[in-house]
Amino acid sequence: ESVLAVKFEETMDFIFETYVRLIAPMQDYLKQLKPLEEASYDIRGNKQPLKFGDLTDDSEIKAFKMTYNADIRTKACDTLRILLPACTKTNVGLFGNGRFYQNMLARLYSHGLSEMHDLGSKAHKALNSVIPVYVKRAKMDEYLVDTEQNLRSFVEAFLVQFPPSESQDVELLDREADFSIEVLAAMLYKYSEHPMSQLREIILDSSPDFRNKLFELYIGRRKNRRDRPGRALEWGYPIAFDCVADFGIYRDLHRERMKTQIRQFLTTRLGYVIPDEFEAIKAADSLIQCYERSADLYEDIRKKIGREVAQYVVLFGHKIRWSQGENL
Repeated sequence: ESVLAVKFEETMDFIFETYVRLIAPMQDYLKQLKPLEEASYDIRGNKQPLKFGDLTDDSEIKAFKMTYNADIRTKACDTLRILLPACTKTNVGLFGNGRFYQNMLARLYSHGLSEMHDLGSKAHKALNSVIPVYVKRAKMDEYLVDTEQNLRSFVEAFLVQFPPSESQDVELLDREADFSIEVLAAMLYKYSEHPMSQLREIILDSSPDFRNKLFELYIGRRKNRRDRPGRALEWGYPIAFDCVADFGIYRDLHRERMKTQIRQFLTTRLGYVIPDEFEAIKAADSLIQCYERSADLYEDIRKKIGREVAQYVVLFGHKIRWSQGENL
């Protein structure tokens, strides 16, 4: 319903059309790298990969070709996925108990994006047909909403005086002598666009009054033990990294092990990646054009609607920043 709706649709159509147009040339290129005759697959299911030349049975030859074509197409789509925007629809399967689903619904109802409210309503309706007793108390969590709004406005107003500094793509964070510095920096991190190391320096130079106010807002007005503050209070792992990498890599890594992970908002301002495969099929210019159109739309949405909604148009190939703490 915004004034940017038409520009959004036109930009997304252009990006998706580019993605579809490049599937065939990418498949042709990958077939050159991995010809049918050199491929091997376990089509008999006995853990003994076979090559195409080993086969004589017509059904096995057909199965091998189908497997090869699916392999090439999957690899092509995986390579091209950096063109996809964050608003690309995805199917997700969930399994959990009643308490999990009630908590999930509460967080969806309390989220800043209207899409999450809609998903929560639909999920609630579906769950009511199966486990109505366990989700009957699911509703918007005033604690989450108030804490998020108060904290975000406070942090953004404070950090406007500190332009984000340059950072490494992956930085192993030093352990601070004063552990409270780490925790307070982690409290700022989600709402900032700054490297964790810079936030620690900002906290070190801040006044006691500011630190107390930040801590107070992060804890929020808790009424019971179920009012849980954010993940910054989990900080203190022996190993912690601050990472800048493309959104697609983040999607692969953020479930990779038990850890505490904090992500900043998706953005187009940290640059993007151009894989060698795009150079090989002479599609780098098309990719850059998609990045540039996405970034232009991102800035418009960010200015007129806000950073949170602007995330929808960030491409998988754009770089984002997140931190993660993990044990040995």
